[in-house]
Amino acid sequence: MTETQKQLVRSLLEEALGTDDATRTELAKSFYSELFSVAPGVRPLFLTKLSLQEEKFTQMLQMLHDSLGRLDNLVPVLWQSGRNHKLYGAEDVHYPVVGEALLHALEAKLGTERLTPEVRAAWKEFYNLVALIMQEAAKEV
Repeated sequence: MTETQKQLVRSLLEEALGTDDATRTELAKSFYSELFSVAPGVRPLFLTKLSLQEEKFTQMLQMLHDSLGRLDNLVPVLWQSGRNHKLYGAEDVHYPVVGEALLHALEAKLGTERLTPEVRAAWKEFYNLVALIMQEAAKEV
């Protein structure tokens, strides 16, 4: 990823996550609502209370935001997350669905005009990198 792409993703996540729990919860609820709408078959993979899952989701997004300047530090965390997700039942076919649900949630939160083609391209580049690392780790399980 280029520095410009990293900055676009950092700004996008910063704006979407906001500074308070209510904003973060709103983003998480939007994500899971979209995910379960387009892929209802994944709902049984989530064994914890949805409120706990929403909290984990926003913590992961915050960690991704905070790590954009040092992507090499992000790899071990994503590697473990990929292994964990495999144990929970996640499959390769789920990653594109999750990516689209997340993009939809970001768009719902920030508006279509905020997700310019350049921002979308940067986000997709970043998400594809995250997904690839997690999928490679899942192969070890």
